Amino acid sequence: MAVKQIGFKLVMNDGENKKTYQIALDEKKSENFMNFGIGDKVDCSVIGIPGYEVKITGGSDIAGFPMKKGIHQERAGVMVGEGRDRKRRTYAGERTHKNTSQINAKIIKKGDVPIEEILEKISPKKEK
Repeated sequence: MAVKQIGFKLVMNDGENKKTYQIALDEKKSENFMNFGIGDKVDCSVIGIPGYEVKITGGSDIAGFPMKKGIHQERAGVMVGEGRDRKRRTYAGERTHKNTSQINAKIIKKGDVPIEEILEKISPKKEK
């Protein structure tokens, strides 16, 4: 029985200030990230972050299997290791699809407005 995924998390890493930002995307915004592969560049203006561009570096599917470059289907078992230490590992494919749970990305182009201000408008933090 397949589990229907409604949206996913986008985890963006900013290498300059060493911070990571998580954004929960709904189903409509998630469609803008479908069928992109590891290494592809995506314009973030379609999800409400104008001027920013990210490069997809990885992710995982709903079962927790990590994405791996070079796998061209949704999920596959791959023999990894050398000699007697070879083991079968399951990986998700390199392209995003309906069962993708999380996408990891690196910010490669910044906009005029700091990302903290944009994210505060998109999803304000809850007070404890």
